[in-house]
Amino acid sequence: MNKRQEVSASHVKKLLRRSRMPRNQVAAISGLSNAYIRVLERGETASVGREKLISFAVALNLDLDETDELLAVFDRTKLTADDIPSFIETSKQMKISSALLPLRDAFLIELLFLAIEQVPGNQIIVNDRPTSCLRPEGFRSYSCRKMAKVHPIHSALIEAIGRERKRNLVSKLTHYPVYNYICRDNLEEYIRDCEDPEELGWRIKHVEVMLWHIRHYDDFHVLLTSTIPSFLFSLKLPPDSKNGSPKLAFIGKQIDFFMGKGSGRLAGFATDNQVVIENFRADVEFLKENVIQEYLDQQRLEAYLESLMAWSG
Repeated sequence: MNKRQEVSASHVKKLLRRSRMPRNQVAAISGLSNAYIRVLERGETASVGREKLISFAVALNLDLDETDELLAVFDRTKLTADDIPSFIETSKQMKISSALLPLRDAFLIELLFLAIEQVPGNQIIVNDRPTSCLRPEGFRSYSCRKMAKVHPIHSALIEAIGRERKRNLVSKLTHYPVYNYICRDNLEEYIRDCEDPEELGWRIKHVEVMLWHIRHYDDFHVLLTSTIPSFLFSLKLPPDSKNGSPKLAFIGKQIDFFMGKGSGRLAGFATDNQVVIENFRADVEFLKENVIQEYLDQQRLEAYLESLMAWSG
C-alpha cells in the first residue's frame, strides 16, 4: 500500500466511524456493495470513479465542502456543475432501510425526499405550506441566501433537485394520487406573517403554483385541516409488494433548512420501518377527521387560495 492509499483508507475509516451508520446501510444508500466499501477502508484501490465517490459522500451525509475533501483524497478535482447529474442519479439508486437515516443539509434532505417520491404509488404529504416539490424556480436559492457558507454549486444543485422533484411529481400524478394535507392556520401564517416583501412574493408564487396544479391535475388533492401537525412528512405507499414497502421521510416542524438554520444539523429521518410508518399513518387518519369540509369543494378551495394570494398586508 502506497502513501496515497494509506491516506484514503484512513479518511474513509474516519468518515464511516463519524457517520455512526452500519456499513450495509451506507452501501444501500450509496449503491456501492459492502465488499467495495471494505476495499476503500483497506486502501486497496486509489482509483475510484468520481460518481462512486459522490454517491458515497451522499450516503455518509457529507456536505459539499466535505465531498470536495473526499474527492481530493482520491486525487479528484472539486465539485462543479457537471457533477449535478451524479447527485440526481444517486437518488434513483438509494435503498431506504428500516433503520432511521438521519437527514441534515438542505440538498441531502431534498435528495432523500426525491428518492422516496420516485417510488411508484400513492403519496401523502403533510406540511404547513404547499409541498416543496412545487417551489418556483429560484425560491430555493433565495431562501438559502443567509447560509453562513455557500458552496459554489449549492444554488445550482438545489434548483436542479427541485426541478427533478417537480417533474417526478407531475409524472407520478398521471398514475397515482397525491394528497397534500396543510393546516389552514399555518398556511395563512406562511403568507400573512412574512415581513420581507421579496420573500412574500416568492411565497405567493408558491401558492399560485400549487393552485395551478390543483386546477390541472384531478389527482392532486389539497386538503386543508384545522389541526397543526407535529411533524412534516412525505409518505409513499406502493400499490403492491413488487414495488417495495412504504417509505417515509419526516422533518421536525421547527426546522427551516431552506433558511440555512438546519444546515449541518439533524433535521429529520428517512425510513421504511413499518412500526414507525404505522404511527405516521395513524396521524394521517387523525388529520382526515380534521379536514375542513368547506374546502372539499374545489371552487371554494380555489377562491380561498386566490384570496390568500391577494393579501398584501
